Amino acid sequence: MPVYEPERDHGQRNLWLGLGIGCGCLVLLFAGMMVAVMLPVFSRARGTAQRVSCMANLEQLDRAVRLYQDDHNGRFPPAATWRQSLAKYLPDAQIFRCPADRDLKHPSSYAFNPHLSGLDGAALSNPSAVVALFETASPDADPTDPASWPTPGRHRLPGGGFGNNVAYADGHVDTKPTLEASDLQPKRRAP
Repeated sequence: MPVYEPERDHGQRNLWLGLGIGCGCLVLLFAGMMVAVMLPVFSRARGTAQRVSCMANLEQLDRAVRLYQDDHNGRFPPAATWRQSLAKYLPDAQIFRCPADRDLKHPSSYAFNPHLSGLDGAALSNPSAVVALFETASPDADPTDPASWPTPGRHRLPGGGFGNNVAYADGHVDTKPTLEASDLQPKRRAP
């Protein structure tokens, strides 16, 4: 006995196939739009992470300065050998590198304020206004020369623009939009 098979409707099959392809295209379009929206978000998050990591490095360097001062009658390290002077107080040499610094030719991403070289920290009248450590484009150049400061700054600031991380003589760390020569000038207490 022959089996009866109804004639298939190829039009309906093509309709379902077309809907499947259309939905697949919509999913791909939506995924592409999500990538386009999320890519800048992830980029900003990476930049923020680098800025925070750089600030953590400066905090560790500042702690090393405090330990050095404890061992040397309150005096800041000599500017010419500040990296070597602080090395024994640090867990590893990577602390001297900011993650946002792409120039690996230099041993450090930071510079030490030469105006503080050998100065007794207790003699400062304005330690919260004097920059002790700061990011630099060329640590081997004269740190007091504004040409050695990274411009624009390495880090995107939350309110817009760019800035560089600095550690002050009193121990706090901040991100400044610009570094001025006056930020490096210590004021001494009157005797």
